[in-house]
Amino acid sequence: MERLLDPFVQLSSELHVAIVAGLALLIFGRRLFWLAIAGLGAFVAVWLTFQLGQALEPQMRVGVAVVAGLVGAVFAIAAQKAALNVAGTVLGALLCGWITYVVHTDFLFKDPAGWPLAAAIVGAFLGLLFAQKLFNAALILVSSGVGALLLTQGLSAVWLWDPMRETLAMGTLFIAGLLVQKGRKKPPPAVD
Repeated sequence: MERLLDPFVQLSSELHVAIVAGLALLIFGRRLFWLAIAGLGAFVAVWLTFQLGQALEPQMRVGVAVVAGLVGAVFAIAAQKAALNVAGTVLGALLCGWITYVVHTDFLFKDPAGWPLAAAIVGAFLGLLFAQKLFNAALILVSSGVGALLLTQGLSAVWLWDPMRETLAMGTLFIAGLLVQKGRKKPPPAVD
């Protein structure tokens, strides 16, 4: 048992939090909607610090993630419908851009050029439309998507997955989150 847990023990605190939050969102996403928005905010903040080339200290990365998460959680609690619209837009952009990138690099073996950006723009628009039209379904989709994203990032760090395995794991976890949350009979929280 100890050998099985060794890779998890050596993870950073950010990834421990991502794994726990991702698992909680996949199971209780509609009830923990504020956690979905907080997790998405923290993920985007940490991702942006890496993309901007700023090599921050681990404590600073945790600080940035915590602040972005708190801002996201407060925003989600204060304005649930607006937070869902923002989350739908961001999640739609991230998923469509990532899937397009993986298809180009791993299946077509081509340089993706500007296709991921174009797909992200379309995904952002579709995510916003979906979040506005179908609130309850959007709650489940957004929380499952964020939960799958967070959990995949943590598990990928443990098992060093390539982008194809990450995408397959994210899709599988997303579907599992949809099925688990759809099976729950309790209604989601009331809209402001």
